[in-house]
Amino acid sequence: MLERQGTMLHSLNVWKVRTLDFAFNAAIFNGCWALALEYGDKNYQGMRYYYGKNHPTFAIFQFKLGKAKIYLKEFREGVRMLEQAEPILKDGLGRNHPIVVDQLIPTSLLANEDIEICLERRIAASKSRDLLKQNRDVKSIYRPVKPINQAA
Repeated sequence: MLERQGTMLHSLNVWKVRTLDFAFNAAIFNGCWALALEYGDKNYQGMRYYYGKNHPTFAIFQFKLGKAKIYLKEFREGVRMLEQAEPILKDGLGRNHPIVVDQLIPTSLLANEDIEICLERRIAASKSRDLLKQNRDVKSIYRPVKPINQAA
């Protein structure tokens, strides 16, 4: 089916997008991560076009594609996909949903295999902690002043 659609249909054709999505999910289900990555990369623009970048279905697609990239040692791209999908999934499904708790967070931790990504995450966390501390210090020094009522 995909071979026939390859030259006949545009990449944003709804039937081609659906067929690639089914093939992508079938490849993941059967553990064919390289094939899933191929189908996911081909279908990324189509899924984004039809669902929009903030739709939970597109976020699940991004999560699966990011997971395939991490499994195939494309850590940076995989982490970027997971970071884009995480807030949408947490808002759309809830923070305690099994996909978030049992799948998303452990998959994100797999990227720590790459030492550079692990160090970048630690540096970013340290910087954000420092910024929060600075903001608290500034707020404690500068207290809001009540306006003076001017008598006419």
